[in-house]
Amino acid sequence: MSRTGAMLETSFAADPIPATMRAAVYRGKGRVVVEDVPVPRIAAGEVLIRVAACGICGTDLKKIEHGFVAAPQILGMRFRHRRLPWARESRNGSLATGS
Repeated sequence: MSRTGAMLETSFAADPIPATMRAAVYRGKGRVVVEDVPVPRIAAGEVLIRVAACGICGTDLKKIEHGFVAAPQILGMRFRHRRLPWARESRNGSLATGS
């Protein structure tokens, strides 16, 4: 626990990276479907996070309602997440597995 009384997340054992994840996929004007999709592969300098909850903004709602974007797409940018202990090292070594 920190001095402010907030709980600090401790280290945890890494589960294997799953092959798929659930996502709300935009499939065309007015149509969003929850589907199993492949988990993105991470590259150098990237981290993988586990999204606990995700929301979409008003602009995304307009894109869905009016079909302003090409399908398929996974929309959403407001999310609650937990960083997983997998990372790929960047060129300068600032990011390491489990950091």
